[in-house]
Amino acid sequence: MLRKNYDSELAELNENVTRMGKLSEEAILSALKAVKGEDDNAKEHVDALAVEFDSKKREVENTCIRLILTQQPVASDLRFISAALKFATDLHRIGISSADIVDCVSGRKGVEIPNIVAEANEAAEMVSDSIKAFVEHNVDLARSVIARDDKVDALYQNAKASIINMITENPSNGSSALELMNVAKYLERIGDHVCNIAEWVIFAETGIHEDIPHGKGAKKTV
Repeated sequence: MLRKNYDSELAELNENVTRMGKLSEEAILSALKAVKGEDDNAKEHVDALAVEFDSKKREVENTCIRLILTQQPVASDLRFISAALKFATDLHRIGISSADIVDCVSGRKGVEIPNIVAEANEAAEMVSDSIKAFVEHNVDLARSVIARDDKVDALYQNAKASIINMITENPSNGSSALELMNVAKYLERIGDHVCNIAEWVIFAETGIHEDIPHGKGAKKTV
C-alpha cells in the first residue's frame, strides 16, 4: 500500500511539472504574440496563467518535500524529485518574465526591432523543446536546447545595438527604447532559465550534472 501511494505521488508530481511546462509554453507564446502585435488580450491571458502557475509551483514544492521527508527516495527517484524542484522554479520564472514582456509591449502595435522578434521566436521554441525533452526523457534534445542559447544571446546583443541606434537617431525615443531593451533582456533571461531546465533534464536521466556552458560568460540564472 505504501509503495502504491509513493508511485501515485511520483506520477502526480510528473503531471504537475508537465502542466507547469505547458503553462510556460502558453505564457511565452502569449508574449510572442504580444511582441508581434497579434494579441490584444495577451495581458489578461498571462495574468490568468499566473494564478495557476503559483498554485502548481506550491503543489510541486510540497510534494517534493513530503516525498523526501517521508519516503527517503534513492537513485533515479531522488534525482527526479530534486530536478522537479528546480524545474518548478525556472518554469515559474519563465512565466514571470513572459508577463513582464507583455507589460512592456502593452499598447504597441508590434515591436519594430526585427532581432527582438527573432529572439522571441527562438526563446519560445527553446521553451517548447525543453518541455519535450523532459516529457520524452530525451537527453540529446536537452543538450541541443542548451547549444541554441548562443543564438538567443547573439540576437540579444544585436537587438541592443539596434535600440541604441534608435536612441541616437532620435533621442525622444528614449522611453520607448528602454521598454524594448527590457523586452530583449527578459527574452535573454528566459533562454537562461530554459538552459537550467535542460541541464536538470540531463541530470534526472543520467545522474550527472554536466553544467554545460551556455551563452557568452556561461553564467547560470538563479
